[in-house]
Amino acid sequence: MASIFKRGGATGGERRLLFNSFALMVIACTAFALCGEPKGDPKANPPEAPIRPGDTVKVATGPAPVKVGDKTLTTLEAGSELKAIEVQDAWVGVAVEKDGQKITGWINKKHLKSVAPPAPEKTPEDQPAKTLEPPQKPPARQLGIWEGFRGIAWGTNIKDIEGMELVEPGLAMKFYKRANDKLAIGEARLTQISYGFYKDRFACVLILCAGQMDFAALKRAVFATYGDGQRPNEFMEEWYWGGPFPGGVKDVAILLCYHAVARKGSLLLSYKPLGAERERHEEEAAKKAKQDF
Repeated sequence: MASIFKRGGATGGERRLLFNSFALMVIACTAFALCGEPKGDPKANPPEAPIRPGDTVKVATGPAPVKVGDKTLTTLEAGSELKAIEVQDAWVGVAVEKDGQKITGWINKKHLKSVAPPAPEKTPEDQPAKTLEPPQKPPARQLGIWEGFRGIAWGTNIKDIEGMELVEPGLAMKFYKRANDKLAIGEARLTQISYGFYKDRFACVLILCAGQMDFAALKRAVFATYGDGQRPNEFMEEWYWGGPFPGGVKDVAILLCYHAVARKGSLLLSYKPLGAERERHEEEAAKKAKQDF
């Protein structure tokens, strides 16, 4: 590893971040036996006062995101008043002004309270041009290859994602598997895809495969998608993208490697801003740990 950083000219912080990614991969590979239920049902804890179409509502707790699908269009501060257009389960459809244009989206009821009785029944002219799509059933967002993984943007809160099952709990870092996830990338058959969340925010994804043939197929797919990686040691089956190397990507680090003894391949994609935050947290926790000795 010393030669890696010598060739790449990494700083001390970059070395710690890369070692941190290695540690994260090792932890994730060894403990996926536990099961649990995902948290954050958007229908939980609706406000007691009913909200109906035509009501004037006020943002009681802010900032409140206005969403369509999994995309946040804008946020509203506490005290903002607006009219409810539609109500579906835990979501209220509203119209707001942004940059001089009228946009429509959904706000979770937990952020709102009704401040006026229902308005008179609306005429057809008052109806929205089309029915909005509730956020709890969003289409997969078309993300750039560096923006996230399989429709989940880096940093997304676990409460905003459906179909996740907790498989490895932790104090700050938790790992989930996704219901009905496709265990294949190109011609590579996968044995596991695990999603890591640091303080409930999407921070990394770990992908595993077994055998030389499936690893070779995974390697071809990764190179075709992300370009040629850096291979600091020609005697090791390890490639890097976005690390402390020339041409690195600012926010994402990728590690692809093959373990010949175990005959297993792994691909780790990490969101570096949350990785750096996690590193600082662990350093602070380690300093405080002396009181436990």
